[in-house]
Amino acid sequence: MGSLIPASVNNFIVAEKSISISNIVNGTTRLQPCVMQIGQAAGLLAALSSKNNIDPKNISVRQVQQALLDANGYIMPYKDVTQKDRYFKAIQKIGATGLLRGVGVPTGWANATYFNPNEKVKLDEFSIAWNKKFASQSLKSGNDLTISDALFVAAKLSNTSVEKIKSSFELKWKSIGLENFDLQRPILRFEIAAILDQYDVFNIFDVDICGKYKK
Repeated sequence: MGSLIPASVNNFIVAEKSISISNIVNGTTRLQPCVMQIGQAAGLLAALSSKNNIDPKNISVRQVQQALLDANGYIMPYKDVTQKDRYFKAIQKIGATGLLRGVGVPTGWANATYFNPNEKVKLDEFSIAWNKKFASQSLKSGNDLTISDALFVAAKLSNTSVEKIKSSFELKWKSIGLENFDLQRPILRFEIAAILDQYDVFNIFDVDICGKYKK
């Protein structure tokens, strides 16, 4: 959003090809799918600013992203997870936190980004963003994240202990349609997206308009 909001001008939003970017980034943002998304984000940003009587630079990034998702839009360009998927919004949100990242694959003159929802969660990948936000409660490096690890993460997000949250965690797991609850097995990418969405990971991993994690 920082590319849409001038640093020295209040109540002004830039869109289309006038946004603040480098010549390298322009290679992507000039393409029509990105131009459309920039317009959607700018429009929602303007609407939220007007509705709440707040300068655009003081609107929450997550608020704009949530509005995009609520309008059946998307914020992460995953080719293998569509709006028809049950956990679409949860996957979009965890992608925006940086805890899980998509994989870019060249497809001719363009690129496609895949989330790979049915693959295991690599602990080293997940730990990069987690340890930046929760340095004092860091995850140890290893191979695959387990459901037990996800329980630990949910407890930290809830600011409580694993013992206090364990039974409710299992109930949430089953209530959102997840199956095979076994604390020792590796958790899949769509599963951790779905369960951590129940603990507001999207807003806890809030960012400023430049994409940096808020303290």
